[in-house]
Amino acid sequence: MSPSTPHGRRTLENSSDAAKPAAPETPLRRGNRNESQTVLRACEVIRAFRIPGEDLSLNDVIDRTRLPKTTVFRLLRTLVHADLLERVGPGHYRNRFGGARPSAPPPPRGTPPAPLM
Repeated sequence: MSPSTPHGRRTLENSSDAAKPAAPETPLRRGNRNESQTVLRACEVIRAFRIPGEDLSLNDVIDRTRLPKTTVFRLLRTLVHADLLERVGPGHYRNRFGGARPSAPPPPRGTPPAPLM
Protein backbone atom coordinates (compact mmCIF):
# COMPACT_ATOMS: atom_id res chain seq x y z
CA MET A 1 0.00 0.00 0.00
CA SER A 2 1.39 3.42 -0.90
CA PRO A 3 2.02 6.08 1.75
CA SER A 4 -0.66 8.72 1.95
CA THR A 5 -1.42 11.99 3.68
CA PRO A 6 -3.94 12.22 6.54
CA HIS A 7 -6.58 13.03 3.91
CA GLY A 8 -5.95 9.85 1.91
CA ARG A 9 -4.01 11.51 -0.93
CA ARG A 10 -0.90 9.82 -2.32
CA THR A 11 2.43 11.40 -1.49
CA LEU A 12 4.65 12.90 -4.18
CA GLU A 13 7.19 10.05 -3.95
CA ASN A 14 4.70 7.57 -5.40
CA SER A 15 2.64 9.81 -7.63
CA SER A 16 3.08 10.14 -11.38
CA ASP A 17 4.43 13.68 -10.81
CA ALA A 18 7.61 12.28 -9.23
CA ALA A 19 8.89 11.22 -12.67
CA LYS A 20 8.37 14.63 -14.26
CA PRO A 21 11.51 16.74 -14.75
CA ALA A 22 11.81 19.93 -12.73
CA ALA A 23 11.05 23.22 -14.48
CA PRO A 24 14.16 25.00 -15.78
CA GLU A 25 15.65 27.60 -13.51
CA THR A 26 14.56 31.11 -14.34
CA PRO A 27 17.27 33.62 -15.24
CA LEU A 28 16.06 35.93 -12.45
CA ARG A 29 18.28 36.54 -9.49
CA ARG A 30 17.15 35.49 -6.06
CA GLY A 31 17.64 37.00 -2.67
CA ASN A 32 16.01 40.26 -1.72
CA ARG A 33 12.85 39.58 0.24
CA ASN A 34 11.51 43.01 -0.71
CA GLU A 35 11.34 42.09 -4.39
CA SER A 36 8.31 40.48 -5.97
CA GLN A 37 9.25 37.48 -8.12
CA THR A 38 5.99 37.90 -10.05
CA VAL A 39 6.84 41.48 -10.99
CA LEU A 40 10.39 40.49 -11.94
CA ARG A 41 9.02 37.72 -14.17
CA ALA A 42 6.56 40.16 -15.77
CA CYS A 43 9.52 42.44 -16.52
CA GLU A 44 11.29 39.49 -18.19
CA VAL A 45 8.22 38.95 -20.39
CA ILE A 46 8.14 42.65 -21.33
CA ARG A 47 11.88 42.58 -22.12
CA ALA A 48 11.25 39.69 -24.53
CA PHE A 49 9.74 42.30 -26.89
CA ARG A 50 12.97 43.87 -28.13
CA ILE A 51 11.75 46.30 -30.79
CA PRO A 52 8.73 48.61 -30.95
CA GLY A 53 5.62 46.82 -32.20
CA GLU A 54 7.32 43.41 -32.26
CA ASP A 55 4.90 40.50 -32.71
CA LEU A 56 5.84 37.36 -30.73
CA SER A 57 4.18 34.00 -30.29
CA LEU A 58 3.74 32.39 -26.90
CA ASN A 59 6.59 30.01 -27.75
CA ASP A 60 8.86 32.93 -28.76
CA VAL A 61 8.34 34.52 -25.33
CA ILE A 62 8.97 31.17 -23.61
CA ASP A 63 12.22 30.74 -25.57
CA ARG A 64 13.42 34.26 -24.79
CA THR A 65 12.54 34.24 -21.09
CA ARG A 66 13.13 30.54 -20.27
CA LEU A 67 10.10 30.75 -17.96
CA PRO A 68 7.54 27.92 -17.69
CA LYS A 69 4.74 27.96 -20.25
CA THR A 70 1.94 28.43 -17.71
CA THR A 71 3.78 31.37 -16.10
CA VAL A 72 4.33 33.06 -19.47
CA PHE A 73 0.71 32.48 -20.51
CA ARG A 74 -0.68 33.99 -17.30
CA LEU A 75 1.69 36.96 -17.43
CA LEU A 76 0.86 37.64 -21.09
CA ARG A 77 -2.87 37.64 -20.29
CA THR A 78 -2.29 40.00 -17.36
CA LEU A 79 -0.14 42.36 -19.46
CA VAL A 80 -2.84 42.38 -22.17
CA HIS A 81 -5.41 43.25 -19.49
CA ALA A 82 -3.12 46.10 -18.34
CA ASP A 83 -2.87 47.39 -21.97
CA LEU A 84 0.92 46.90 -22.08
CA LEU A 85 0.56 44.19 -24.73
CA GLU A 86 -2.11 43.40 -27.26
CA ARG A 87 -3.25 40.02 -28.48
CA VAL A 88 -3.02 40.07 -32.26
CA GLY A 89 -4.10 36.51 -32.96
CA PRO A 90 -4.26 33.08 -31.38
CA GLY A 91 -1.07 32.80 -29.34
CA HIS A 92 0.46 36.02 -30.74
CA TYR A 93 1.16 39.23 -28.85
CA ARG A 94 2.52 42.69 -29.67
CA ASN A 95 3.93 45.33 -27.35
CA ARG A 96 1.95 48.58 -27.09
CA PHE A 97 4.57 50.73 -25.44
CA GLY A 98 7.24 51.27 -28.08
CA GLY A 99 10.08 49.16 -26.67
CA ALA A 100 11.25 47.59 -23.47
CA ARG A 101 14.50 49.44 -22.90
CA PRO A 102 14.91 53.22 -22.83
CA SER A 103 17.86 54.59 -24.81
CA ALA A 104 19.14 56.58 -21.81
CA PRO A 105 18.91 55.98 -18.07
CA PRO A 106 16.30 58.00 -16.19
CA PRO A 107 17.50 61.25 -14.56
CA PRO A 108 18.46 61.10 -10.87
CA ARG A 109 15.76 61.71 -8.30
CA GLY A 110 15.15 65.36 -7.56
CA THR A 111 16.11 66.49 -11.08
CA PRO A 112 13.56 69.02 -12.33
CA PRO A 113 11.61 67.92 -15.42
CA ALA A 114 12.89 69.08 -18.80
CA PRO A 115 11.03 72.11 -20.18
CA LEU A 116 8.45 71.44 -22.87
CA MET A 117 9.36 72.76 -26.28
